[in-house]
This record gives sequence, C-alpha cells and structure tokens, in this order.
Amino acid sequence: MEKSRADKLDIVRALFSRETPQEDAIKLFRKKYPNASDEILHTLAHHLYVDGHDDLLDMLYELELFLRGETSYINYGKISSVIYHLYNYKLIEGMMPDSAQDVIDDIKEVKSLINEEKPDIESINKILDDLTDILEGSSSPAVDL
Repeated sequence: MEKSRADKLDIVRALFSRETPQEDAIKLFRKKYPNASDEILHTLAHHLYVDGHDDLLDMLYELELFLRGETSYINYGKISSVIYHLYNYKLIEGMMPDSAQDVIDDIKEVKSLINEEKPDIESINKILDDLTDILEGSSSPAVDL
C-alpha cells in the first residue's frame, strides 16, 4: 500500500532526526552482507547516511529556496553531490563479497576456456568485456535490492 505524502514526510523527518544513522545502517548492512569488511560497510553507510544524507537535505533545501524566490538559481552542485553518493553506493554494493562470486565464477570460466584444446576466443573476449564493464561501473553483477 502506497504511503501518503504526510506519512512519507514523517518517515523522512524520523530519518533526519536519528542520532546514529550511520551506526544503525552498518548494523543492518552487516546482516545483509555478512562477508563484507568493516571498511566496506562503513563506506556504504557513509555514502547513504552521512554525506549523502546531508547532501540530500541540502539539495531539497536549495530546491525549496528556489521555489520561494529566495535564490534565482538551482545549485546543481548539491544535485551532483547526491548523484555522486548514490553512484558510489551502487558501485561498492555491486562489488560486495557476496556479489563478487559472479566475477570469480567468470574468471574461472575464462581459465577453463583458455585451457581447452581449441579455446573459444570470442567467448573469452565476451566474458572479459563483461567483467571490464562491471569493474568500470558500466554494469554490475546481479544484486538484490
């Protein structure tokens, strides 16, 4: 069931009122990604619940100031910063140890293909291209959202 705008605003206010959003997020990320290092979990939480969190609030604030006529421009730096944090979160999440198994499996497949009597170079190149896309952030392994 879709929440009303008022309900959504109440939940958002609760988020911005949390005393320890980063620590709360790290605990939940630990359950979701039990094999991830503390550094990775800290980075995920930081992008969403520290800098990303604050930049999102700043972006919404700037948008409202524009609508009120209190500024004559929209600060695209704030919007870009929110996009930066979301992008980095998704990039890191895509490389989580649990997701990395797909990459490891692809590497094993390439090794197997190379060791065949007549290696299928086209298949090897396709797998390597896919891995390159994943590592460059153009694509990502399957990740549960």
